[in-house]
Amino acid sequence: KRSIIIFIPLLIMQAKLLFFILLLSFHNPASAQEKKTNREAECCVGEYSFKEFLSKTIKYPLSAQEDNLQGQVVIDFIVDQNGNLKDFIPVKQFNKQCTEYAIKVLKASPTWLPKIENGKPVDSKQSVIIYFKLRGADTQIDIELKDGDIIIWGYGSTKKKH
Repeated sequence: KRSIIIFIPLLIMQAKLLFFILLLSFHNPASAQEKKTNREAECCVGEYSFKEFLSKTIKYPLSAQEDNLQGQVVIDFIVDQNGNLKDFIPVKQFNKQCTEYAIKVLKASPTWLPKIENGKPVDSKQSVIIYFKLRGADTQIDIELKDGDIIIWGYGSTKKKH
């Protein structure tokens, strides 16, 4: 009976010690450090899905297709601390209507994960390049397209201009 009485407090002490060791193992200074790392802003659905969304949603204006207009649109914008997109600025454009269509779709795009600096979300400037290309167009644009580029396809006019 005496050994059981000594044994029970010993078990309780060992359990408390084990619990304390487990608590220490969950407090990892490295994980607290990782939360303070920097990260660039990114679309919450991922870059590939974001580009796919833009490619499928932006429409090639019919008037630009009929006039055989094609080219590149570059739009800068801000991803704010909450991941919202704002302050859209066309940096390069070849047709006002194409630029307006692109900005309209960007405004409706999924939210982003904001840029993180020193563990805090901050506003950041981003840029998107969108190519408007015509299939079968007489004129070619001097742009080398790569995998992953955002391309909006249209059809050139077969009408001859006088």
